[in-house]
Amino acid sequence: MKTRMIMFALLATLVMLPAALADYPMFGLDPGRTADAPGYAPVTDNLIWSTDVSSIGNGYIGGGASVADGCVYVSNWLSMTLDPTNLGLHCMDEYNGSIIWNNSLGGNGSVSTPAVAGDRVFVGSYDGDLYCVNTTSGDTIWNINVEPAPAWWGLASSPLIHNGMVYVVSFSDGVMHAIDFDGVEQWNYSASSSSNNYMSVATDGSKLFFGGGNAMNCIDIATQSEEWTFSGLGHQVTTTPAACDGVVYFATGKNEKKLYAVDIATGNEVWNGSLYGSLSSPAVSDGKIYIGDKDKRINCIYASNGTTLWNQTIGGPCLSSPVVANGMVYTTANYGQGTIYGFDAGDGALKWSYDTGNWNMAQPSVSDGTLFVGSDTGYLYAFSNMVWDGEVDITSGTVNVTADNSGVEYTISSTCAMYALIKSAEAAGFNYSINDSWYDTYGSLYFDMINDRPASGWDGWNYWVNYPDEPSPLVGADSYELNYGDIVSWYWSSYSTGTGTNPSNSDMLIQASVCGHELPNVVWNGSIDLTPGKVNVTVDDSGEEYTISSTCAMYATIKSAEAGGFNYSTSDDWYDDWGGLRFTMINDRHESGNTGWLYRVNYPDGSQPPSPNLCELEDGDLVTWYWGENMGATPEDSDMLIRIEVTITERGDLNHDGIITPADAVIALQIVARGEWLEAADMNCDGVVTSIDALMILQSGISG
Repeated sequence: MKTRMIMFALLATLVMLPAALADYPMFGLDPGRTADAPGYAPVTDNLIWSTDVSSIGNGYIGGGASVADGCVYVSNWLSMTLDPTNLGLHCMDEYNGSIIWNNSLGGNGSVSTPAVAGDRVFVGSYDGDLYCVNTTSGDTIWNINVEPAPAWWGLASSPLIHNGMVYVVSFSDGVMHAIDFDGVEQWNYSASSSSNNYMSVATDGSKLFFGGGNAMNCIDIATQSEEWTFSGLGHQVTTTPAACDGVVYFATGKNEKKLYAVDIATGNEVWNGSLYGSLSSPAVSDGKIYIGDKDKRINCIYASNGTTLWNQTIGGPCLSSPVVANGMVYTTANYGQGTIYGFDAGDGALKWSYDTGNWNMAQPSVSDGTLFVGSDTGYLYAFSNMVWDGEVDITSGTVNVTADNSGVEYTISSTCAMYALIKSAEAAGFNYSINDSWYDTYGSLYFDMINDRPASGWDGWNYWVNYPDEPSPLVGADSYELNYGDIVSWYWSSYSTGTGTNPSNSDMLIQASVCGHELPNVVWNGSIDLTPGKVNVTVDDSGEEYTISSTCAMYATIKSAEAGGFNYSTSDDWYDDWGGLRFTMINDRHESGNTGWLYRVNYPDGSQPPSPNLCELEDGDLVTWYWGENMGATPEDSDMLIRIEVTITERGDLNHDGIITPADAVIALQIVARGEWLEAADMNCDGVVTSIDALMILQSGISG
């Protein structure tokens, strides 16, 4: 069996935990309503599920989906059939779209985007009430009337949750309401007249912003009073504002058609530009504003000065508020095909589109690599290129894996990137294939197939740890040791199409986050080559010189210190009683009382070894030094380790084939020519390799 000991020989235990969640808890993601989502998002229209939330093809989805703790919350409302069956607030499984519970919200549903906080979800209703619903059971905790004249829209405002308060706007009278989690209205503020039917509140943390009375209103949270009003607008504010970096952005409708940027501190205009405002609220990301308009465009505009970077024409008016994620911007078009679009956020290039088959004003949201968006079809659609996104709790050790192409078994570290993928596959149920074609040349194993997608030519699977903060790894996944908190991204890379040059633009992705136990500090992890013989060592505490075997565990450690650059200190205080030498300090860590440096050979197999100068090693042994608090400590309990893989080469056998031949003499001459030194080639043990050593090897080879 070929053996590749990648790290220290410790017991391996991996436990799969639920996926690490990146929630999208309210309209616009955050209290500022910037809709700037972190993490991965789909680069193709890979539909992973679609669910008719009413179950009977009834009801429109006009708002957005909110995501928290593996659940998706979305509301639907009356379609043109005016059939109220199965309308309301729906809780769905994020990963398969199955419906967990429904709440009718009084019977006629809602177009409000829910907001989630802890075990409560808040949403407006068609009847004008604000509902507080238990996230686990779907039961109504309380509901209060907020909108006095609900008309066709009801309380369409999407709740803002901030510091234990819920803020919504009743459109008919232009009033912003501050309601506590018990359903008690604590205070309110009235604009000069009505608001847009869908107006919602944004905040920068100390001030609240909402449109009402042909003005943008800024309210101080602490004093509950007006800070300023940006008034005199030629039309009603049509968008929910977005607050970011000291500026609030919003647009107005047909009688004025402008996009505004207003300084939050002063209430003064920073700039304005021409834009036919719709319900599409601005998203703000990387110094740019993304906003749709009634002229059938999605626009990218510099936040600093209002200059348009790009715009793209879509199939119908853009009433959908964009979301930005992973270098993409997503929105929908409100026309008969109800198209969902994914554009490159940088240059506006269309990356993909998907026709839902009905009108569409729904707001997209992104969570855990998945794009969620509804439509007037009544379906909620989920798009993702993420095969799996989860956590692996890893414990140091080794495991055996078999290369599928050759059937050869290899031993790898249970904390390497390759094994993290293997455990991810076990948790998620996708398949993989390991290949060792590169092993003899590069010493690496690789995956030639993951999730039924085999490598072909230059197209195949790559991995990246902590993208984009760290560079692409330069070693095989079986050689890359992970640390606590690392995120391993496996991604499909296609050189033939130019996609997948990194995880963000790949059309298939797997992410494993390393969590759980903090991994030990590995001082050194490598291989050393020993040649049988004797060497002299001087003990630090007494200054005495001792002759030890050059294939013992002590000398292997000394050679590792030379290779790894760590220091050590030795003692002979046990020598008179037991004949043993020992290490009292390694890597600047000194023993104290019963706490000090211990070692094991081929752990967990084998018994406790003798003093390291008395322990003879064999070819292929694995020596693990570890810091322990007593003699009963084991490597997996340690916070500092050194791992040494031992190769023993007979003097003169330079090609490691087990015999000395003229071929070894040729290698010796090459070493001489390069001016190098190799212990196995130093036949006369004079500290240099010369042609005399090559001649001695040749003579040994000829004589057999």
